[in-house]
Amino acid sequence: MSDSIDLIVKLIPLFPLMAVIVNGLFGHRYSHDLAHRFAWGSVLMSFLCVLAVFTETLRTGAAREVVAYKWIFGGDLTINLAYLIDPLTCIMLLVITGVGFLIHVYSVGYMHGESGFTRFFVYMNLFMVSMLLLVMGNNYVVLFIGWEGVGLCSYLLIGYYYDKVSAAKAATKAFVVNRIGDAGFLLAIFLVFVNFRTLDYTQVMQNAAQLSPEMATAIALCLLIGAVGKSAQLPLYTWLPDAMEGPTPVSALIHAATMVTAGVYMIVRNHAIFDLSPTAMTTVAWIGGLTALFAATIGLVQTDIKRVLAYSTVSQLGYMFLGCGLGAYTAAVFHLMTHAFFKALLFLSAGSVIHALSGEQDIRKMGALKSKIPWTHTLFLIGTIAIAGIPPLAGFWSKDEIMGHAFVHHHYVLYGMAAVGAFLTSFYMFRLTYLTFYGTSRLDHHTAEHVHESPMVMIGPLVVLATLSVIGGFPGVPPENGWFHHFLHSVAGVAGEEHATAPALMLGLMGTATVIALLGWGLAHYFYSGPSSAADALAARMPGVYTTLLNKYFVDELYDRLFVEPTKQIGRLCDWFDRTIIDGLVRSIDRGTDASSAAITWTEKHVVYAGLNIIGYANHRLARSWRRLQTGMVHQYAAIIVAGLFILVHLILLIWTGSGPNGYVSRCRSRISGPTMREEFSIGFPILSYLIFLPLAGAAVLWLIEDEDLLKTTTLGITLVELALACLVLVRFVPDSAAMQFAEHARWMPALGIGYHLAVDGISVLFVGLTAFLTVLVVIYSWDTVRNQVRLYFMALLALETTTMGIFASIDLILFFVFWELMLIPSYFLIKLWGGGAERHYAALKYVLYTLLGSVFMLVGIALLDINYHQWAVTHHLDHVYSFDLLELLSVPIPLSQQILIFWLMFMGFAFKAPVFPFHTWLPDALVEGPIGMAVMLAGMKLGTYGFLRFTFPLLPDASKSEGVVSIVMVLALAAILYGAVVALVQSDFKRLLAFSSISHLGFVVVGLFALNFQGLQGSLLTMINLGFSTAGLFFMAGFLSTRQQSSQLSSFGGFAKQVPLLASFLLLIGMASIGLPGTNGFVGEFLILLGAFKAKWWYGAVAVTGVIFGAAYFLWYYERAMLGPLSKNISATIKDLHMREITIALSLSVMILWIGLYPSPFLRMMNGSIQALVDRLDRAKVASVDTVIHVPAK
Repeated sequence: MSDSIDLIVKLIPLFPLMAVIVNGLFGHRYSHDLAHRFAWGSVLMSFLCVLAVFTETLRTGAAREVVAYKWIFGGDLTINLAYLIDPLTCIMLLVITGVGFLIHVYSVGYMHGESGFTRFFVYMNLFMVSMLLLVMGNNYVVLFIGWEGVGLCSYLLIGYYYDKVSAAKAATKAFVVNRIGDAGFLLAIFLVFVNFRTLDYTQVMQNAAQLSPEMATAIALCLLIGAVGKSAQLPLYTWLPDAMEGPTPVSALIHAATMVTAGVYMIVRNHAIFDLSPTAMTTVAWIGGLTALFAATIGLVQTDIKRVLAYSTVSQLGYMFLGCGLGAYTAAVFHLMTHAFFKALLFLSAGSVIHALSGEQDIRKMGALKSKIPWTHTLFLIGTIAIAGIPPLAGFWSKDEIMGHAFVHHHYVLYGMAAVGAFLTSFYMFRLTYLTFYGTSRLDHHTAEHVHESPMVMIGPLVVLATLSVIGGFPGVPPENGWFHHFLHSVAGVAGEEHATAPALMLGLMGTATVIALLGWGLAHYFYSGPSSAADALAARMPGVYTTLLNKYFVDELYDRLFVEPTKQIGRLCDWFDRTIIDGLVRSIDRGTDASSAAITWTEKHVVYAGLNIIGYANHRLARSWRRLQTGMVHQYAAIIVAGLFILVHLILLIWTGSGPNGYVSRCRSRISGPTMREEFSIGFPILSYLIFLPLAGAAVLWLIEDEDLLKTTTLGITLVELALACLVLVRFVPDSAAMQFAEHARWMPALGIGYHLAVDGISVLFVGLTAFLTVLVVIYSWDTVRNQVRLYFMALLALETTTMGIFASIDLILFFVFWELMLIPSYFLIKLWGGGAERHYAALKYVLYTLLGSVFMLVGIALLDINYHQWAVTHHLDHVYSFDLLELLSVPIPLSQQILIFWLMFMGFAFKAPVFPFHTWLPDALVEGPIGMAVMLAGMKLGTYGFLRFTFPLLPDASKSEGVVSIVMVLALAAILYGAVVALVQSDFKRLLAFSSISHLGFVVVGLFALNFQGLQGSLLTMINLGFSTAGLFFMAGFLSTRQQSSQLSSFGGFAKQVPLLASFLLLIGMASIGLPGTNGFVGEFLILLGAFKAKWWYGAVAVTGVIFGAAYFLWYYERAMLGPLSKNISATIKDLHMREITIALSLSVMILWIGLYPSPFLRMMNGSIQALVDRLDRAKVASVDTVIHVPAK
């Protein structure tokens, strides 16, 4: 029985997820009838599963934990995708699936005839999945997945009519404002982990009493920030009224019945922590009381039927927060449930009115609808009576219990605020009813002729909701002692409930609440039931009050002036500094270079060329003797090419498999003999050398090919073979090991200690696969987009792949440096020759100058490492007294003072390449001016930050963890996060926006690296891989946009999604990954980085988490202006959506994004062994032997 219940639990979110996949992928191939059946049928199946689980919970009374799979792990952190089923979960599941099913059925009628019918139901089902994960998760991170998931769905559904500017703006506003709350929630999660070393609810609540009052207050207030954002409380409520731009069923499902109650659920779930902090409890109560009253006052004068209900929702959520703050958790959940019934009823009834009036929402243009839509009138009236708190309907019992709890526990001011709010609620709801259904008709003639009652598919769900609004309060009767309270007692017991309220006092409070509601009804009846102009006269006598309320206290305008506009101004200032001051300095150097080059040109022309002419004449005589080989026969040329490749490959093999004492086989055996070395690769050929030199050999072959189609096909074939070899390395790589694998070693310059030493471990192996993967995609992208000097372009691209592979596979520092420098050559020419910008020559020069400057520092640092080794080797009488080999250098102690000097030299080399702020200014120019293929490789390959992991940290552990070093680097990294994000916010060029976004992301990576703990290093390494899919993917998207509009400027777009929906969808998915949406790869890495930073010092994490907010702001604001809204006149109607090659690129990236986001286990296992070894070395803060530092013993 237990196993079957566990299976049923897993099926609850799985059914709507299957509907998302089926309708999302194939919905365009079948009818709307089949699509909606999949949609509501999946929710119905989930509801039936919930009933089974609820029945089992009633029978046993025990909580149940169900683990789906191990999700994120490493070090002291383990997070499972797991579910907790207890009475609180059951109530939430019943509300979500029950009310959600009714809204889905209602939507079939309401959305009938919409062009995006199937898309709407995909979004609705995805919302159900997210909301179910939110309430079912057994830990904070699973809750956060659902938490952000419902935020995404809210964005999609609010912006459903994406060609409307108001809808697009409302969707962006909702997501960004929620992100502010989410940042606070993340801080709470980090505080919980730091204090409990776990994120599972059960363990946290069992040990909550160990928290100090100060820590409990900090955690509770951070949780409250998240709840305030999601549940639209002061001061983060402003998104909810604007969210009414979505279809009415969206308002019912998301902004009344489920999503906005998530904050209440989260507080109740964590009540053990809140109970430890009187400060937090008081704050919750006052926020709730103030919001209930504040929103009610705004609702008094609103004229849009849905906006009245929106402010009503904000106000009612305030009552729930008030209940939580008073310790009446069960009462808060009770009101949550009853509110879901009557508010869903009211929203859907309002939708019925709008449906009857052909879309009209202004109540000033309604009236006298009672006789025309009688079913809707009756059902709306039931909802109004319920929300007004008139007995015996559901709203009376739940709201009265919260108010009564405030009075009984002597919170008289809060009780007074709640009472006034209840009076205003009754007034504005009956005002709405009278203006909509009674009085004289104010409909225009055309609308009046077409008023009609809604079909039964819409009325049926309303009848069920009306029934629940009538009887849904009885499970909570008698107040504080009903069945509902007993059921939730174990998880949401009311603080102080042992003191029973006297019956007389209880009856008095109930009577008072009833009188308050009736007085509100009476006043509304006086003002609005007849032709009286009293309401207009009152507004005329108090124009200031009326205008203030009508304009919602001008809060939106205040926020714009205090926060939004100053942030934009800062962004513009920073952008000006980058373009004017920094670029001015570089251009001065450029002018100096031009002057010196003129002198060099004269010398070259008059001195060097004279000698070359002599040599040229001799070469001409020699060439005449070679012409006889040019027979013109293609098969002879092909034979020569094959023979050349054969000789080249076997020369490599000869070097690699040399039988002498320094050959690979001997070297490998000597290492395997050590007890901790694990060499698992047994194919028997030098695969890393093949990975490095195959593209270079391919570039040589391309030089001999004239036909352009054959050239492209050959290039693709070479890169696919390279990808296959890289995949072979990944498959044969031994996970959970720190061993250097696939090692190759040969002497290169033995007198100087320079060797040809290749190997990969958990730090580098994923970069090998990423390099091959991205190169294939770049070749596919370049197929039609590169039209000049095609052969040279692909040769340069393959040369770039060779040098990049060499960087990631090299273990010898000089070999690494050679590849590091050689990479400049193809990079320079790719930017200069195939860039699309007018400043591409300057951008290429700037890139080379910056990188060369950093390389000078790095080379000095490498030399100092060798000198230190030499001194140590001489002292210990070793045979070889020079070495640049990483594994040998690790065994040599370095004094701290020298470590710090070498650290800063190496830091400069890697920081310029990364780039780390403030050495970043070459990157925007290179990415904007260069071709998309080069931008993808530059943005996707984080070579500089890789250098920290590969060499700096293991070789210089004491310097790396020095407090002064860490503080300086952390300040730079945090500045990069904020600087990059703020400047990105004001960019009008998409590629430049992505460049500064990349700088911000690099800031996150560096923060994680210099947290110097397992989660920070693990998150940074994973994020470096992730950016190869998300940031590189966004540059591909920028290329797709540019090829259609010949520009990446914002002015060239506007409403583009209408013309290219597939491109817009992929752009949104990859963009969401870039800003760290849970379920995508970006979240896993970003979460680990922030957690690691918080563990290092809390303020590192607190500052870094603000980047989460800015990231959402700059991407979604650009997406709103470029993709959403009406179609711009600059966009041709003939522009087509993605073609097959572009779909291949976008789909490949999307698969990787979702794979790492949903199941990162294979990637984490590859890196965890090496990360742990590096952490151990840093923790020891002293030099150990190679085996104990680099390798983890076999288990």
